[in-house]
Amino acid sequence: MSQSGTLLVVRNISTSACRMPALPMLHFEDAAHHLLSIVRQVPRGMHPGPVLLPVSMAPGAEATAELHWVSGDVYDGHNCVSPTTAVVQVGADTYRQPFSNRFCSAANAPATFTQTWLKADAVVTTSDGRPAVAK
Repeated sequence: MSQSGTLLVVRNISTSACRMPALPMLHFEDAAHHLLSIVRQVPRGMHPGPVLLPVSMAPGAEATAELHWVSGDVYDGHNCVSPTTAVVQVGADTYRQPFSNRFCSAANAPATFTQTWLKADAVVTTSDGRPAVAK
């Protein structure tokens, strides 16, 4: 298969509710933390598209977005890059996560990926109304 993907999972680890942008900025770096030429494609229906409201998250709650890209060397020119870190930027905050996969594209073109907007996962609560956190 020449396609790969993963879920971007964001969890509110604070003790109070928070809001996340529905389409957080995501980029990829090499081992020296240099930005790689991997570009997010504009989601279908998003040009100029609807306004996406922030996602509200209770303490312990999660939201997910699907990521998808071409990982097989299926293009002429053998243009593949292998990031070591995924970087999510939310406002002034930057979060880094180890990432090992490869993105491939046609020669002289940046690699691309698609990203759906964040969707809040269902929140399960305890009998006293607090969010239940899986252990």
